[in-house]
Amino acid sequence: MAMAGGWETMETAPVEEGSRVLLFDGTDQFVGVLTRYNTKHTGEWRLWAGAKPVPWDGGIPTHWMPLPDAPPG
Repeated sequence: MAMAGGWETMETAPVEEGSRVLLFDGTDQFVGVLTRYNTKHTGEWRLWAGAKPVPWDGGIPTHWMPLPDAPPG
């Protein structure tokens, strides 16, 4: 996915478990993965760095953007 569209509000964020996107919490940007770790089963964005997703200790995401395509090669 290309990032040409820019930042979007969380109301339009993917809802499929395992979705990986760039997130912004009003202060910081981070790569997040949508997981079902919380008890309400509504999904929770967690920090993703290529291994097991871990809790994000920043703010609640306010905006999201698709990750860019991987470089060729």
